Amino acid sequence: MKDLEKVFVTHFHPDHSGLLLKLRNLPNFKLILYNAQMEVLERGFLAKNGWSSSGKFFMENGFPKKLLLSMALKFRLNPKNVLTYKSLLNQLMHPHLVIRNDEIKIGDFKFKILWTPGHAKEHICFYEAEKRFMIVGDHLLPTITPNIPMLTRDENPLSDYLKSLNYIEAFNVEYVLPGHEEVFKDFRGRIQQIKTHYLQRLSEVLSIAEKRKLTAYHIASEIKWNLPFSSWKEFPPLQKYLAMGETLAYLKILKVKGLIKEVKENGRIFYEVA
Repeated sequence: MKDLEKVFVTHFHPDHSGLLLKLRNLPNFKLILYNAQMEVLERGFLAKNGWSSSGKFFMENGFPKKLLLSMALKFRLNPKNVLTYKSLLNQLMHPHLVIRNDEIKIGDFKFKILWTPGHAKEHICFYEAEKRFMIVGDHLLPTITPNIPMLTRDENPLSDYLKSLNYIEAFNVEYVLPGHEEVFKDFRGRIQQIKTHYLQRLSEVLSIAEKRKLTAYHIASEIKWNLPFSSWKEFPPLQKYLAMGETLAYLKILKVKGLIKEVKENGRIFYEVA
């Protein structure tokens, strides 16, 4: 580890960037961000789209206030977590170098940087053309789909994600190196599986919305999530939060397509077929 010189991050989620707080003490450590990532930071994305700021948007869509409070107690009001979050944000905001070229050379490897928003606005992948492998972070996982959360009204993250999938599909990739699970090979096959999954999920959400006027939270509770819980009641608060963000992303696409519409009543947002 002492020989480590350059550090890149695929995105800023703590499970992918949290070690920066330890790595920065290495003698030759240099944090390098891609310009698109720096632009996201400069717009205040991390600060604005955290637990607290998305809370109002979620509650308008039916998310119970008590669940938000329970997560606040666990994740935000714990002094250790808050300090770690602030330290990580400060580290990211002051990189050693911001690169604007979309190609980087590290030893014998030459990587093309691919901006792939969806799971996170700042997400990037690294493609090595000669050796035909791609470091994909959370953009493409072998057996599960990444969480695609909609945290504010003006986002359309699932649309961004599907466009990013189409973008990387054109590359010749033999080995896929994901941020979770194992290295895998069926690059284009996995992309097609994920596209099919989201088409099926959008159809499922539309079918739920056809029943009656519902909040996004209620719709989320009726989706058949592939998780080890027998009912929605068993979902921990964080899992409900993640499911809520993804449900809002589904509803946004369906709304843009003109298949559903929003109805506002008493400060609450409901969805019904258009």
